[in-house]
Amino acid sequence: MLKYLVVFALVFGLAIYVSIQDEHAAQQPAQKATQPDKTTPSDKANEDHPQKETTYPERNTPNWYGFFRWPLGTTTWAIVLTLMAIAEQTKQTARAANISERAVIASLRPRLEVKHVFLVPDKTITGRPEDGDEWRIGCVIANVGGSKADIAESNMTITTLGVGTLDGLLPPVPPYGTAYSFRPFVIESGERRKETVALGANMEGMDLRVTYYAARKRGSAIETNPIICFGFFRYQDESGVFRLTGFGWSWNAYDMSFRRLNHPNYEYAD
Repeated sequence: MLKYLVVFALVFGLAIYVSIQDEHAAQQPAQKATQPDKTTPSDKANEDHPQKETTYPERNTPNWYGFFRWPLGTTTWAIVLTLMAIAEQTKQTARAANISERAVIASLRPRLEVKHVFLVPDKTITGRPEDGDEWRIGCVIANVGGSKADIAESNMTITTLGVGTLDGLLPPVPPYGTAYSFRPFVIESGERRKETVALGANMEGMDLRVTYYAARKRGSAIETNPIICFGFFRYQDESGVFRLTGFGWSWNAYDMSFRRLNHPNYEYAD
């Protein structure tokens, strides 16, 4: 809006300037008429042959003065400035509407939370033939936001940290693997669902089985050989913005339960 005030002030100033110049130009013939002219013939001759001199002071001024003369020039500028102001106001209104729409979308955006991580052992542990020969690991995911989330990418990593305590062995930056991920899916607002993935029988599945049997034989969890599960969900909201939710849990081999890592580099949401 400031630029329009500047243009208005400039046009107004030029209009006053042109008006003053026109007034000076109009006064010059009158001043010449009141001054005696030595080259002028006698009054008698003038009476016998009257001379008429018509002056047009506007014709002796620069051409651009016409753009700022009253009333045509200034009226034209008033119309132009009014149209420019209307266009700017329309633009600002559209921008404000767009901002309001984004604010509504942001307030109703989806928010994913990983409520729980669980293991489904193979049939040798559960005694149920339908569980098969593979260990499976899964998540309970909830959309606690106001709109649906389109899961575009995910990661599930399960690893044994080595010999030591969890606090001493946990990497500060999650070492995401590439072996496991969930299929893409859509989760509606307020929906909660389970997603699982099968683990390799000779890799993570074997580590879990060995650690489980050792914990059961000991009669308690093994704290010096921690196994953790972590990953993320990358999802898109209805406005096309991608968001990320991370999770991290540690496994208790004795009762096959998980507890949160409570580490901001593993558990986060944007």
